[in-house]
Amino acid sequence: MNTAHKILLVVNPISGNTKKENIIEQVQNEAKAIKKQLEIYTTKGKNDKDNLIKLLEKNHFEKLIIAGGDGTIKLGVSAVMEIHKNIPIGIIPAGSANGMAVELNLPLDIQKAIRHALKNTPKPVDIVQINGEASIHISDIGINAALIKNYDQSNIRGKLGYALQSIPTLINFKEPFHYKINANGKVFSGDAIMVAFANAQKYGNGAVINPQGKLNDGKFEILIFKSLQIPKILETVFNEVPIDEEFIEIIKTNKAVINTENPVPLQIDGEYGRETNFVEISIAHKQVQIIY
Repeated sequence: MNTAHKILLVVNPISGNTKKENIIEQVQNEAKAIKKQLEIYTTKGKNDKDNLIKLLEKNHFEKLIIAGGDGTIKLGVSAVMEIHKNIPIGIIPAGSANGMAVELNLPLDIQKAIRHALKNTPKPVDIVQINGEASIHISDIGINAALIKNYDQSNIRGKLGYALQSIPTLINFKEPFHYKINANGKVFSGDAIMVAFANAQKYGNGAVINPQGKLNDGKFEILIFKSLQIPKILETVFNEVPIDEEFIEIIKTNKAVINTENPVPLQIDGEYGRETNFVEISIAHKQVQIIY
């Protein structure tokens, strides 16, 4: 079979609750029906990016399909960016949090998502670079990153795990941190409980955090949450009231540098990184092709 008809399926075996064997079988059947050759790469949790880059460089895949959550999508996007190939990326939402799929209004039904990924055409999407690492969705420093760190260290997964870690995180993360942001030729400074960097509008549960967000406008938004006011956070995130500028400030830009007085937790697309007091952010305009 002509290598131009090859598709690479990347599967994260431990993401979400969906049985990946069923997904693989369904993709194989759909690919066979449209006369496409399928190669499968199952993530190992170690050296996946390097392994994926080697696969993409060695073969001429006409499409990359990703079955997993935001972290697996980020893995695929990072590999494609690294090799500078314009390979369309299709998404099968199969993670515990499918924020990017929600943002792209993709079908959450697995069968529909598979057919959509195999048959539809891609559109260009911006990628945010955070300290040299790709971000396709929403990243932040502060209390949410601290929550993700605590969640990663716990043994309880899913929404219950997040809920159980919320209380100790809120108790321990009492004080705002001091920040200084250089963006658009200006310096912004103050105290915040969280500073988010958003190319998208929504978290995985559909909650709108960034109403100004567009995936291909060459800009990203910096959202500064100034204090820990739980009712205000809930009202803002769930879009029940207009954004209160005394509580949250939004900076729209294409690059920024953020410094904090003390190291604070950083998460990128739902994956905890480390504590840092320096964040450099830029936008890569229409960098990858995603089917949505």
